[in-house]
Amino acid sequence: MSASELVIAENCKKAGLSDDETKVYIAMVKIGARQASPKEVEAIMKESKIPAKGKFTSVLQQLVSKGYAKREVREKRSRYYLNEGKKLF
Repeated sequence: MSASELVIAENCKKAGLSDDETKVYIAMVKIGARQASPKEVEAIMKESKIPAKGKFTSVLQQLVSKGYAKREVREKRSRYYLNEGKKLF
Protein backbone atom coordinates (compact mmCIF):
# COMPACT_ATOMS: atom_id res chain seq x y z
CA MET A 1 0.00 0.00 0.00
CA SER A 2 1.31 3.46 -0.87
CA ALA A 3 1.59 6.26 1.66
CA SER A 4 -1.50 7.99 0.27
CA GLU A 5 -3.47 4.74 0.46
CA LEU A 6 -2.44 4.36 4.11
CA VAL A 7 -3.74 7.86 4.85
CA ILE A 8 -7.03 7.05 3.10
CA ALA A 9 -7.29 3.75 5.01
CA GLU A 10 -6.73 5.56 8.30
CA ASN A 11 -9.40 8.13 7.42
CA CYS A 12 -11.81 5.36 6.45
CA LYS A 13 -11.24 3.64 9.78
CA LYS A 14 -11.85 6.91 11.66
CA ALA A 15 -15.09 7.32 9.68
CA GLY A 16 -16.23 3.86 10.80
CA LEU A 17 -15.88 2.02 7.49
CA SER A 18 -15.21 -1.72 7.55
CA ASP A 19 -12.07 -3.24 6.06
CA ASP A 20 -13.98 -4.30 2.93
CA GLU A 21 -15.59 -0.87 2.57
CA THR A 22 -12.11 0.64 2.84
CA LYS A 23 -10.81 -1.69 0.09
CA VAL A 24 -13.62 -0.65 -2.24
CA TYR A 25 -13.22 3.04 -1.40
CA ILE A 26 -9.47 2.90 -2.11
CA ALA A 27 -10.13 0.99 -5.34
CA MET A 28 -12.51 3.75 -6.44
CA VAL A 29 -9.88 6.40 -5.66
CA LYS A 30 -7.19 4.46 -7.57
CA ILE A 31 -9.25 4.05 -10.75
CA GLY A 32 -10.57 7.60 -10.67
CA ALA A 33 -14.26 6.96 -10.03
CA ARG A 34 -15.41 10.59 -10.05
CA GLN A 35 -18.75 12.11 -11.03
CA ALA A 36 -17.30 13.10 -14.41
CA SER A 37 -15.98 9.56 -14.88
CA PRO A 38 -18.10 6.96 -13.05
CA LYS A 39 -16.87 3.36 -13.24
CA GLU A 40 -18.66 0.07 -13.84
CA VAL A 41 -18.90 -2.55 -11.11
CA GLU A 42 -16.45 -4.92 -12.79
CA ALA A 43 -13.64 -2.33 -12.88
CA ILE A 44 -14.10 -1.41 -9.21
CA MET A 45 -14.39 -5.06 -8.16
CA LYS A 46 -11.19 -6.02 -10.01
CA GLU A 47 -9.21 -3.22 -8.34
CA SER A 48 -10.65 -3.95 -4.86
CA LYS A 49 -9.57 -7.60 -5.04
CA ILE A 50 -12.78 -8.76 -3.35
CA PRO A 51 -13.35 -11.99 -5.31
CA ALA A 52 -16.99 -12.75 -4.51
CA LYS A 53 -19.36 -10.59 -6.58
CA GLY A 54 -22.20 -10.91 -4.05
CA LYS A 55 -20.02 -9.71 -1.20
CA PHE A 56 -18.54 -6.94 -3.32
CA THR A 57 -21.97 -5.71 -4.40
CA SER A 58 -23.14 -5.66 -0.79
CA VAL A 59 -20.09 -3.64 0.27
CA LEU A 60 -20.56 -1.18 -2.60
CA GLN A 61 -24.22 -0.72 -1.64
CA GLN A 62 -23.15 -0.02 1.95
CA LEU A 63 -20.86 2.76 0.70
CA VAL A 64 -23.78 4.20 -1.27
CA SER A 65 -26.14 4.00 1.72
CA LYS A 66 -23.54 5.73 3.94
CA GLY A 67 -23.16 8.48 1.35
CA TYR A 68 -19.53 7.83 0.36
CA ALA A 69 -20.39 6.65 -3.16
CA LYS A 70 -23.14 7.39 -5.64
CA ARG A 71 -24.80 5.30 -8.34
CA GLU A 72 -25.97 6.33 -11.77
CA VAL A 73 -27.43 4.35 -14.63
CA ARG A 74 -26.22 4.88 -18.20
CA GLU A 75 -27.36 2.76 -21.10
CA LYS A 76 -28.95 0.28 -18.67
CA ARG A 77 -25.64 -0.22 -16.81
CA SER A 78 -24.93 0.90 -13.27
CA ARG A 79 -21.84 3.00 -12.71
CA TYR A 80 -20.48 4.29 -9.44
CA TYR A 81 -18.41 7.24 -8.33
CA LEU A 82 -17.19 8.80 -5.08
CA ASN A 83 -19.30 11.45 -3.42
CA GLU A 84 -17.12 14.57 -3.50
CA GLY A 85 -18.99 15.94 -0.47
CA LYS A 86 -17.74 13.08 1.76
CA LYS A 87 -14.08 12.77 0.77
CA LEU A 88 -11.80 10.64 2.92
CA PHE A 89 -8.57 11.63 1.15
